Amino acid sequence: MTLMPVQQSEAPPHYAVDRWLRRSWYRPTDGRRYQAELCQNLFGEWVLVREWWGVLSKKRGRMEAAFKTFEEGEASLATVTKCRQQHGYVMAE
Repeated sequence: MTLMPVQQSEAPPHYAVDRWLRRSWYRPTDGRRYQAELCQNLFGEWVLVREWWGVLSKKRGRMEAAFKTFEEGEASLATVTKCRQQHGYVMAE
């Protein structure tokens, strides 16, 4: 049996953990919660993960969107922030 050397075609991903962002909001009128996190996946790609749920209901949701650059993801997070404010959410501390 002959063993073949393992060839790596690409460099491992570079993780910029210090740039990861997380924002959380709640809506005082009905207790709805919303969270958005800009982070990297296993391949080093930037991903915006959005999750929402109700404190009094079992309804939940989750959505992920991938971006080529941190700046694109950051711009999308800014859009989400603006939208949450327009819908009566306030930033959780």
